[in-house]
Amino acid sequence: MNGEPKVLIVGAGSTGLVMAHELARDGIACRVVDKSPHRAMESRAIAIHARTVETLELMGLAEDFLGAGHRINGVSIYGESGRIAHAGFGALNTRYPFVLGVPQDETERILEEHLTSTRRPGRVQYRTDRGGAAR
Repeated sequence: MNGEPKVLIVGAGSTGLVMAHELARDGIACRVVDKSPHRAMESRAIAIHARTVETLELMGLAEDFLGAGHRINGVSIYGESGRIAHAGFGALNTRYPFVLGVPQDETERILEEHLTSTRRPGRVQYRTDRGGAAR
């Protein structure tokens, strides 16, 4: 990538950061802006499903997420009379037969670090609304 960014991405959440990461992998310079003062400090999502981990693997990110997350092998639902239901993930037909517990703020941290690394240079600017671009 060289020169000025060719793409402006408004929103430095998970979706915007994944888009920027993939554009950078294809050599397309981009700039990510977000009106927030900084990356999210709290989580609005807590889990990544097996198919998403497979996609992260294709993106070269799975190892970082696997290292940061907790493997959830199943869930149980309880009511007043005890356990009502249980769903195990071990039978899923995937290399990742579990749900990966990763808070959204950690997901965004990993994505932003990859985007701004020397391997995939990109820019994320906070406290910026549309970067002066017209609607």
